[in-house]
Parts: sequence; C-alpha cells; structure tokens
Amino acid sequence: MKLKKLLAATLGLSMMFAIPAYANDADAVAVYQQMEQKSKEMSDMNAFYDYKITMSDGSANMDMRMEMNVKANQVQDPEHVKMNMYTRMTLGQIGSTGNGPGETETLDLSGTEMTYNVYYADDMYYMDLMGQKIKQPMPITEMMKQLKSTTGMMETDLQYLKDMKLRVEGEDRIVSFSMDMAQMNGLLEQVMGMQGMPDMEGISYGYRDVTGEYVVNPDGYCTKMRMKMTMDMTAEGETMTITMDGDVGFADPGQPVEIQVPNLAEYQLAATLDQQMMQE
Repeated sequence: MKLKKLLAATLGLSMMFAIPAYANDADAVAVYQQMEQKSKEMSDMNAFYDYKITMSDGSANMDMRMEMNVKANQVQDPEHVKMNMYTRMTLGQIGSTGNGPGETETLDLSGTEMTYNVYYADDMYYMDLMGQKIKQPMPITEMMKQLKSTTGMMETDLQYLKDMKLRVEGEDRIVSFSMDMAQMNGLLEQVMGMQGMPDMEGISYGYRDVTGEYVVNPDGYCTKMRMKMTMDMTAEGETMTITMDGDVGFADPGQPVEIQVPNLAEYQLAATLDQQMMQE
C-alpha cells in the first residue's frame, strides 16, 4: 500500500476513536452530564488504549493487539490543540483459506510489532512510521467548524447514544450504552469526507455495531471507557470486517499533561516521499 493510503487508513482509525459517544437515557443523564461538564473543564488529556483486534475479509483473517497512548493539550480549543499519539501494534496469527481442501494456511507472527508516533499541531499532522517521517496538512480548526455547522454535533450530543443504563460498582458509577448506527455512520461519512483530510480515495469505513460503558469516579470524571465495536473497511473494492474489544483509561483526569515535541524539520510531505520512492 502506498504511504498516503497507509497514512489515510491510520488516520481513519484514529478519527473513529476520536468521535465522541453520548447519552440519551433519562436514568443516566445526570451522571453523564456531570461527566460531560468535567470533560469540558479539562484542558489536557492522557489516555491509554488497549484493544484486541480481529480483521477478516472472508478468505483471510488476522489477530492483533493495539496499544495507544494519546496525550493532548488545549483539547477544548481546536485552534491551539496539540497532540501526541504513540501506537504499538502486536501481531498474532494470520490465516488464509484457499478454494480447495487442504488449502488453509496459518502464519504465526505472535510478538511481531509495528510502531508509529504521531504529533499534531498548527493544522499539520506528523507521523514517524518505522523510521519514515511524513507530514500532512490536517486543518482540525476548519473540520470542527464544519462539524458544528453541518451536524450540530456540539448542540445535539444525546442523539448518538441509546439503551443507556446505570449501575454502581464500589464508588464508581457505570453508564452502559449502545450507539445509533445510522447517526454514527452519517457523522463518520461527513468527518472522513471533509476537505483537508489525507487522500481517502478507495478507502471507506462504516460502523456495524458499537456498545460500551463509561466508568465515572466520585468526582465526576470518566476514568475508563470500555467498548466493543464492529466495523467494515473497504479499500480498492475489497471489504474487511474489523472487530475491536478493549478499553480506554484516562490517567489523572483534570491534571496538566506534558507533550514532547519532535524535530519537525525531519518530516517530509507524504506526496514528496511517494515521488522519491517511485523514482528509486
């Protein structure tokens, strides 16, 4: 896959994780609104993702684990937001099925790792992918303005969640939910189709099923989000089903977070790097 499509696929998954989930059940609204208010007061974020992922296209399948640490400053101010996202993918088994008997093959890649590190600031997205340092314009400020004007995302948060329930575990309150797929896929389509996103030609995503839980501490902060997700990714005419099962933990919510800035002069535009590789 060309670098720009790998960048687009990576960013696509990142954006899907970034799309917020919201509540609409009266029994859990008070807890959710307290959590939402606390989130709006936060300027920084330090989140740890840990997901088991399975990908299958009918004839081949692959298992992996994805771990991410996402740090962000000024999360409530798109014009000044800064973000660092370190990702490690650990591969498991890869299986393929042929057309005849005995044509099933399994390749055990357990422990094989792929890492990349992303930095975002001033409408520019920088990615260090296994030594290849790429940059790509990504005007988040304009994207957020478009989202607000075209989807009403900031005013109609509650439309994305359904089937909410509330229970208590020790001192924590647990808000469970499922997502409205029609609403989420409509929002996703607008996000992925915005101007300024990396080249998404030939790549599309669609949610199939999403359920989850918020863990809310006595102070009203969300300390963990558990989530199960099934989605489809279509690239160059082929569709792959992706299932994810894991959680996102939020370290020290409400506290400042320090982000290390890489040497941005080392990064090249993705299109320039593609041209160099074609000439070699």
